[in-house]
Amino acid sequence: MKPYTFQTPRKIIFGRGASADAAKHITAHGTQIALIHGANPKRAQWLIDALHAEGAQVHPLPCPSEPTLPMLQDALTSLRSKHIQTVVGLGGGAPLDLAKALAALLPTEADPLDHLEVVGKGLPLTTNPLPFIAIPSTSGTGAEATKNAVICVPAHARKVS
Repeated sequence: MKPYTFQTPRKIIFGRGASADAAKHITAHGTQIALIHGANPKRAQWLIDALHAEGAQVHPLPCPSEPTLPMLQDALTSLRSKHIQTVVGLGGGAPLDLAKALAALLPTEADPLDHLEVVGKGLPLTTNPLPFIAIPSTSGTGAEATKNAVICVPAHARKVS
């Protein structure tokens, strides 16, 4: 077998009740937080309350379906002026993918198409991404363990990374 490299997240906290300390881990990276969650904002309220208790300003953003390029572009427009320091994805694969894309693209003014494969230029990032913290609520997507973000580009009828 030819050697290969497998890269995993730097830190994984796992176990019953582990989410109780999530806000402390998140605010260790800053207090301006973009929180990307699923369609139902009530499911994110526990984390918003915990982050507020830690002195954070939270900018919640729903991801009601798989992320699309227009959804990503709207989120970038909405969040770029907020001086976000950390991006948190809470939920299934869709909010985690949108959060990963935002963590990568918020520090730059680049168009997302500069970095999307197949339909865009596929260029590597030239600025370091923001800290990204995944809090998965479903199993099986694996979005919390990968670097890429899957984005649907309706104009091309494709999902790309």
